Amino acid sequence: MKSRKVYLIVGSLCLALVIAVLPFVAGNVVSALTPALQPDQALAATQVTRESEPLVGFNFGLELDGELVGYFMECSGLGSENFVVERRVVDEYGNELIQKIPGRLKWTNIVLKRGITSDMSMWDWRRLVEQGMISDARVNGAIIMFNQEYVEIARWNFQNGWPVRITGPCIDAQSNEYAVEEVEIVHEGLERITR
Repeated sequence: MKSRKVYLIVGSLCLALVIAVLPFVAGNVVSALTPALQPDQALAATQVTRESEPLVGFNFGLELDGELVGYFMECSGLGSENFVVERRVVDEYGNELIQKIPGRLKWTNIVLKRGITSDMSMWDWRRLVEQGMISDARVNGAIIMFNQEYVEIARWNFQNGWPVRITGPCIDAQSNEYAVEEVEIVHEGLERITR
């Protein structure tokens, strides 16, 4: 019984000694394996490097046939997706597997919102569709993201776009919010252009 207590005490002391000495030994080994850095190199080594800063958008511009026709405060729908087709197959062991393969491609509608102004260009563009002149309404265009200095920082080009929907503001005379109009654009292809 006494020998068991002695073994426990000795074991505990050895463990405490290893824990106390290990950081010093590890530090000396690491410093021996690592070449000495100058102070400015050491600072640079501790800083995280970035490939690029994230783009911060201030507002969006709509360009139709090369002409900037308006500025917008909000934009969504810059993307595409595929419908997913599930295919059931059986492997050589008789196990049923489900393969997911890309189906039909779908372009997301672009939705732009802005405070209502006296500019009627979006309503005139939509009127072409309402009057059945769809070939005149179809245009190639771009959504341009600007920073606070109105410098272009990103661009999405679309093909054969036309306005499928336009809505005016929801008016509430008691509200202090500004009136917003919204236009939704369908298209046949979208490409992100890097700057």
